Amino acid sequence: MQKNRELRYPTVLNLAEDVQHYLRNEPVSAGPPGITYQLKKNGWSETALQ
Repeated sequence: MQKNRELRYPTVLNLAEDVQHYLRNEPVSAGPPGITYQLKKNGWSETALQ
């Protein structure tokens, strides 16, 4: 779960809907973290990429 509240599901109902979609093998609204998040998580900085 995201630490940033703005990146989480806005309501419990939205989370429950995605769980139901997942259980029915339907597309869900949540997606994998973006490349920026992954780079920051692994210790990369913008200065290291330049």
